[in-house]
Amino acid sequence: MVSISSTYDFETIKALAHVSMFGKINPKKHVCLFTVFGLLFAATFIVLLLTLPDDYTFSLALTLAVLIAAFVIEYAKFFYFPRLKYRSLGEKQQMLNHHRIGDTSFMVRLEEQDCELPYTVIARVFETSRYFFLFIGPTKGFVLDKSTVDTQAVADIRHKLSVFFDTKYTICNY
Repeated sequence: MVSISSTYDFETIKALAHVSMFGKINPKKHVCLFTVFGLLFAATFIVLLLTLPDDYTFSLALTLAVLIAAFVIEYAKFFYFPRLKYRSLGEKQQMLNHHRIGDTSFMVRLEEQDCELPYTVIARVFETSRYFFLFIGPTKGFVLDKSTVDTQAVADIRHKLSVFFDTKYTICNY
């Protein structure tokens, strides 16, 4: 078994929230592209709103309102929801978690209690440059911090998880 740990600090929870919402897509690039194209569309609609006859005003204004709502949602996903998720941890903020990864199961140590869970409880696995995320639901899961182990242990964990999960294992390039 390979031992690995993680601390539920803000950066870890932010990465967990971003992976659960954006999946394989790099969240920073997504927000930047969304902003650029959204501003181009908004500028186009504003110019059209000012230059076209009054017959088109309502539909252009409605389209602009929908675009503004999309901006609010995307920015909330990127900036607000990670903070909300971190605050919801309450006393578990900064909690240190220890995990041991085996061939068919993994061990979780939470608050001085060991719990062995089979891999079948995991719905999907994501790997980023800093973490492994083992999701047991749409937004709930375990975080394994790669910086707490050496490179060979990371390769062992990657091999064990990718062999077991195959198509449910996603490597994120961020």
